[in-house]
Amino acid sequence: MRVFVKASVEAKALNEYFATCRDQNPAPFVMLSRGLHMVVAYDKSVLDPSDAAVADRFRKQAKTRAVRLVKEAIENPSLNMSSALLRGHVGASRPADLLDPYLESRCVVAPKELEMEAGQGGRCFIFAAKHKKPEQPTPPQQPTPAAAAAAAVTAASMQERDRHSSSDGGDAAPTRGRKRASEEGGSASGCYFPVSLYITAVGDGPLAAGLSDKARERLEAILTKIPKEQQTTVECGGETAQLKLRVFVANSEDAKAVGDYIKEHGTETPSAVVLLCRDVPLALRCDAALDVRDSAVADRLRKQAKTRAVKLVRDMVLRCRDLSLPLLRGHGGALAPSQLLEPPLAE
Repeated sequence: MRVFVKASVEAKALNEYFATCRDQNPAPFVMLSRGLHMVVAYDKSVLDPSDAAVADRFRKQAKTRAVRLVKEAIENPSLNMSSALLRGHVGASRPADLLDPYLESRCVVAPKELEMEAGQGGRCFIFAAKHKKPEQPTPPQQPTPAAAAAAAVTAASMQERDRHSSSDGGDAAPTRGRKRASEEGGSASGCYFPVSLYITAVGDGPLAAGLSDKARERLEAILTKIPKEQQTTVECGGETAQLKLRVFVANSEDAKAVGDYIKEHGTETPSAVVLLCRDVPLALRCDAALDVRDSAVADRLRKQAKTRAVKLVRDMVLRCRDLSLPLLRGHGGALAPSQLLEPPLAE
């Protein structure tokens, strides 16, 4: 099975495919459910879903629970599910036509405060979150010193950039930039959303032999499914070239998987993945009315932070005279670029 968050890019792409190729037989993809509305019950005194690691864990637990629900529905003899049906030999949408009514019947009425979030009819599946130890993440409204410093540096750099732009004769774009800089560095009525990022680039080498099937599958997905905003052009050593970055929240599962790979295979050349910066602390200044506990809001802020990090890396590469394209492609090992980029970044 493949389980996606309904608003994700992957889910939207599949829905578009289903809409245009509904009668394909056999179908390469089969829809099992058009929407399972899951609600995670958690203790807000120890878990904060605005923390990227907590939100990722909630989504992973919801997907695991969804697999179990669908499996139980398929095994229900009253639905008469067949192997041919599940393999797409009766069209892409027929399984969902049978499974959705059954799954809907197993939903419960959502609490009043969740009626708008639970989906049509206010019905959903509710399950309790699992967590190993109570955590007390840093409240987003209280920036850490590093996050506050990052916000100040970001605002100052934007103001400096806009001064240069205006002196070069720019008009509309510099005006928008000055407005953003004023919003980010001005009023103290907003709050900070701090996030630490782990930044890597795709190298020229293949993945090392001897990886477990699970690790290889995850790393291959990381190195091939690259968001378009993380594909950029850099100037390095007098040359211009395409660079595929992978930017992760520092404590995410993907960052840990890449970090473990680099730790074990950091000396291989050329390397399949290259470390640029281990920990880039960013802070987004946002309106205090914005609810960063909302997972959709937190995801959007993290995406904005990643986009800003791509611009930062591009500027750092341009300024680093000792860096070359072969190093960025992994021909000096996985750690060589970070040894050149991290010291000036810290300054």
